[in-house]
Amino acid sequence: MPGNDKLFEEETSLMHVLFVLTVVQRNNRCQICGSKSIWENKKDLSIKCLWKPCYKKYNILIYTIFQNSKPKVKTIFEIIYLWPIDISSKNTSLLLNFSKSTICRILLKLSNALKEKYYKFYQGYAVRMSS
Repeated sequence: MPGNDKLFEEETSLMHVLFVLTVVQRNNRCQICGSKSIWENKKDLSIKCLWKPCYKKYNILIYTIFQNSKPKVKTIFEIIYLWPIDISSKNTSLLLNFSKSTICRILLKLSNALKEKYYKFYQGYAVRMSS
């Protein structure tokens, strides 16, 4: 379909900026040694450690649920954008030119990560359901 690239252009760039500001700016330490790190390339989301013995270059998606994902971060953000709108997996796969199984696998990873964070956050609290 022509024009699919521009479908999410503004939303994706906004989500990318929000991702960088919230996740990456808080975690400006090397994930390997814990020293201070700086951006190597913001487009590829790669970081370089400043400690000379370490001096590793790595992608910030390492040790996250997106570490070995086939689609790029932009595509994952597009899937996240379409998720609450209740567009079916089949239509999402047609829009983004990925297989339905890839879309379902990414949504399953996201939902499992959200469940884990939710239950860790509310661990020890009793929740009363009212009818």
